[in-house]
Amino acid sequence: KYPDSQEDTSDTIFETTDKAIPSGEEFFDMLEQQLRDIARITIINTIAVNLKIRRHWISKEALLCAIGITEDGKKEFLGFMLGGRESTASWESLLLLLLQRGLSADHLKMVTVDGNAGLLSALGSLLPTVTIQRCIVHKIRNIVGKCPRSLRGVVPAEAKLIFYANSQEEARERFNEFKARWQQQLPQIVECIEKDLDQLIAFYQFPYQHWVKIRSTNVIERAFKEFRRRIKVMETFPNEQSCLRIMLALSKMLNENWEFKPIKDF
Repeated sequence: KYPDSQEDTSDTIFETTDKAIPSGEEFFDMLEQQLRDIARITIINTIAVNLKIRRHWISKEALLCAIGITEDGKKEFLGFMLGGRESTASWESLLLLLLQRGLSADHLKMVTVDGNAGLLSALGSLLPTVTIQRCIVHKIRNIVGKCPRSLRGVVPAEAKLIFYANSQEEARERFNEFKARWQQQLPQIVECIEKDLDQLIAFYQFPYQHWVKIRSTNVIERAFKEFRRRIKVMETFPNEQSCLRIMLALSKMLNENWEFKPIKDF
């Protein structure tokens, strides 16, 4: 378990690279044994973690992962896929794996994304009717990056107000006010928000108590915070199976920790 009920990847996860690595077939048998029924998942959070694996060369790859939330607020690590990059094909492979394992397209209500083009394309192909929520945290970061230094204390703060309205209608009104104020001076920032506005404020369709958890990818980002830190220090995985084995241990640890800890007031 995690100390003090905090989500943290302990050293024991990273010690798994020193243990015997199972064969490919044994590995996926282990994976299936610990993964659970996902038919009740209503919301999915996704993440891609960039890492390096030693093959015949040092290969830069992306580990694609998904966490789900059930209608009663229980979190579940759903699955992962090692891909060359965040391509449409790589994300489709992960989504197909989840669908084959029982993910219900009819029951799924929303997928929260960071805006990656490959993921959006894969969702459009395999889950065309699901609601897409763009992560507001990633969007605010994009705005900061486009904003002149002299205005970075003002413009992002005003943009953030759009996502803290009391309703979707009020959010649109706040965007219109933001647009009227900044269109001439900062058209690139207005366009950055406007082109994705529907997906940025999709969360308002859901009950108020869900908003904080579904309008960003923070749920999955927090779960992977320590994992990112450790692989940064580690620099390179010795082989592919060492990476997959660590992910198996991480997913088991997360699911055990979340078993009796649903999201409060969800």
